[in-house]
Amino acid sequence: MMIRSRYSFSILALSLLLIFVLSACGPRVSKASDGVAGTKIDLPALVVEYDTSGEASLFGQPVSQLGETFGTDLSALSLGEETIQALMSNNIQHLQIDKRAGGLIIYANGVPLPLIVWDDDAVAALGEALPLLGAEGAADILPILTTLDIGLVLKFPVASGKSAIALAKPTNIQLDVPASKAILDKARATGITVNASVVYAPDGTFQITGLNPLMVGFIPTDALTMSPETVADMSSSGVESISVTTTGNGFLMAVNEQTLPYIQWSSLNDLTMMLKVIGALQGEGPDGSMSQAAAQLQGAGMLLNLPGLQFNIVFPSQ
Repeated sequence: MMIRSRYSFSILALSLLLIFVLSACGPRVSKASDGVAGTKIDLPALVVEYDTSGEASLFGQPVSQLGETFGTDLSALSLGEETIQALMSNNIQHLQIDKRAGGLIIYANGVPLPLIVWDDDAVAALGEALPLLGAEGAADILPILTTLDIGLVLKFPVASGKSAIALAKPTNIQLDVPASKAILDKARATGITVNASVVYAPDGTFQITGLNPLMVGFIPTDALTMSPETVADMSSSGVESISVTTTGNGFLMAVNEQTLPYIQWSSLNDLTMMLKVIGALQGEGPDGSMSQAAAQLQGAGMLLNLPGLQFNIVFPSQ
């Protein structure tokens, strides 16, 4: 599954923070101001640079050479030529990922992506959900995220004819434990006004419940179509349901009724940029499915900004 490869380079990159002397540092997106009790380590950003073939370098050396030096296979840090070309065609020049005590702050090309906000319960739920979604290795890094404040800068080649984009400067975004608790408490208190479900059968056909026929007519049913193989894969992995609940400026997602970290945006541009980045990491060009989804989101902006809309995807039981 594509999600497995997307997570692999992030896991190794974060692990490197534990074993390398951090001599290659870049600007953190946010300032260290969590101020919470307990053992915490605040580290500067680790810079990973890529060439046009997708080879990753740290401290000016290809990771293949560093792997030999440290006796660790770092090949998963490299992204592959297809992914790099997709990032270049989308003019995505860099990602800045800053982990705080209460979640993640991410910038792409200096533009903010939605905040990812968590607490212990959400992290635990994520740890259970990742293996179901084909990302077993990603779950192993979650305990580290509770004790390290870390930054990661991924720099990609700049396409010909494009001007270099500056990294985002440090901000004062508060995402410490008290701030994340306040954000999560408000999001989780959202009342449900519409509860709709898409219930799949083993052959990929589906029924939509909880909506009146007029509203169902506005749903592009082609976008909901799944092959029998996809449905079987989700069911065999143990995924019984996935739900998304809008809050007005974000959404809560749950897998098997376990609520994951909260996605919060300041505008829909944050969300559409996130979809663009995800599409590029999957090897899609500017006209790929994620870019098309981003365009559709702009059209559905009014719905996404309404609180209390819950949409459930239900898979057959094994």
